[in-house]
Formats: sequence, C-alpha cells, structure tokens
Amino acid sequence: MNSHCNILIMCLFTNYFPQPPAKYLTDEQVNASIEVYDKTNSTQRKLLTLNLATVDRTFANLVTYLKEKDMYNNTLIVVASDNGGCSQDHGSNYPLRGQKYTLFEGGVRVNAFVTGGYLPESTRGRSLDCMFHNVDWLPTLVAGVVGADPEALGPLDGVNHWDDLVMGMDATPQCYRDEMVHTVEVGVDASAPYEKGVSYSATDTLRAGLRMGDYKLVYGEELSGWWSDAEYSSTECYGAAT
Repeated sequence: MNSHCNILIMCLFTNYFPQPPAKYLTDEQVNASIEVYDKTNSTQRKLLTLNLATVDRTFANLVTYLKEKDMYNNTLIVVASDNGGCSQDHGSNYPLRGQKYTLFEGGVRVNAFVTGGYLPESTRGRSLDCMFHNVDWLPTLVAGVVGADPEALGPLDGVNHWDDLVMGMDATPQCYRDEMVHTVEVGVDASAPYEKGVSYSATDTLRAGLRMGDYKLVYGEELSGWWSDAEYSSTECYGAAT
C-alpha cells in the first residue's frame, strides 16, 4: 500500500443525481447515454437510466483525469447510497421488498464500492459480504486514510472496517458489525389534525427497525407495494397474481 492517501473522494448518492461538471462530459459520453435511453420503454425510466449512465461515464472521465495528473495512485474513491431506490421515480430494488422511506431491505440495503490506486492490488475485485452501516465510513476512513485511531474522536456509533476492506483475496473477513438500529421513531398523535405527508395510525405511534445477525425486526411499518405507470389508477389491479 502507498504510504499515505492524498485524495479522498466520497460520493453519497441521494434520490436525484447531481449535475456533473461540464469539464468531465464529452460528446462520446452523451451519445452513449442516449443509446441506453433508447433501449427503455418508460419515459421516467429513460430519464433515470440516462442520469445513471451519465454519472457512470463522468466517473470514468474523472479517473482518467486523475491518472493523467499522476494523482490516481494516492486516491481512494468511495461510492455509496443513502437509501434504496424510490418507486415513484421508477427506481427498482428487486428482489428486495420496499423502497426509499421504508425500513424493509429494499429501503435500507444498498450497493457500495471502494476503488482507487490507494487500495491494495491484493484486495481489488473482491466482494465483502458483511453488515456495514453508513455511520461506519467515518471511523473506517479515519483509520485507513488518515492513519489515526478512531477512538480518539470520542464515542461513535460507527465501527472501523478498514482491515476487512484491505485484506487479501483469500482472507476471511472479521465482519466487525453484527447488529444495527435502523431507526426508532415516535409517531405523531393519531388524533391530531391531518397534515399532508404525515402517516397516521389509530393504534401504533412507534416505528422502528432493528437488525441482529440474520434476523430483522420491523415494527409499525406499512407498505402497500403499489407501483404502476402514471396512466393506471392506483385503485385497480392490472395483471395481478395471488
């Protein structure tokens, strides 16, 4: 591994992709994105795939730029998401249940990856099948990039996974986290006046999610599972199977 990391690029994607800097866009990239666009039928899905293809090629141009400037070898790139896809925006988390805003796996389990020249060659191309929370990035990067003891930061909810990220291809991961609290929320009073965007329940005002090992407890979560194109009514079922 290199002696130190000069550049850390942390990308946390939310529901809407940012507008990429013009300096990283090319005519070839735009044309390639249009090809992806043309292969999709849904208008909203086309927009989503177009944005994703643009972000993907923007990253490729960014990596090329770092290599041309001899900066890539001391760069670590972390790409993660804050939540699952949103079905209202034609995102899909299949085969996981749920979407953004829910505590089901489709709402909280996302893909992430680490790359860059700072990452040891012996660990590149390997998958890590361990429980990892977004709050774990801080202690993990403090230990691996800064080279400091995360405990010096004081009490943290996050766990340091750096050793697992940089271990060799044949090594067995330690999987330092075996539980996580997704949320514990006390809901509003069901007798309160109606407010748009707020979920009400006559019986439950507690919403919580807890994962321990292979088991997960979800309490107070409601999900209809409905998703359709805009021209269909949400009160009818089309091609439904039971």
